[in-house]
Amino acid sequence: MTKTPALFDLTGRVAVVTGGNGGIGRSIALGLAEAGAAVAVFGRNDEKNKRVLSELTAIGVPSVALKVDVTNRAGLEPALNMVESELGGIDILVNNAGNVSLSGGVLQETPEDWDSVIETQLNAVFLLSKLAARSMVNRRGGKIIMAACTRSLDPGSSLLTAQRKERSFN
Repeated sequence: MTKTPALFDLTGRVAVVTGGNGGIGRSIALGLAEAGAAVAVFGRNDEKNKRVLSELTAIGVPSVALKVDVTNRAGLEPALNMVESELGGIDILVNNAGNVSLSGGVLQETPEDWDSVIETQLNAVFLLSKLAARSMVNRRGGKIIMAACTRSLDPGSSLLTAQRKERSFN
């Protein structure tokens, strides 16, 4: 792969990408690695985690891929602690993990659908951001990036549209 221009040099930085083992998250993880960042990928699927870890290793940056379900609150802090012990303090968190209810609109949604979306799209994002921000504040810098999908602009596509914005701690 081609190295990203020096303008985007992230050498010495540590990035965590939730949902980083496929789709947009995988592309983000690989892009961060190409820019020189050490990358930790959180994903629920071991096979996909292994594949993206192999790609990250081929780029030549320190990397880990952890089996993490972001809806398991008790597992979030230990996962971030593992990243810090393996790669160093977290400089970049990309909240990319997501789910969408495809049942056909709010009239077909179940309370379980609602809970799943809220837990993934809001609660996990809040908790991971809070935990990562502690590390960033202690080191006086970092970025928390919230990924969103244009599907959220379609009012009939899902039961919840949670707009996300990038936050910086500088």
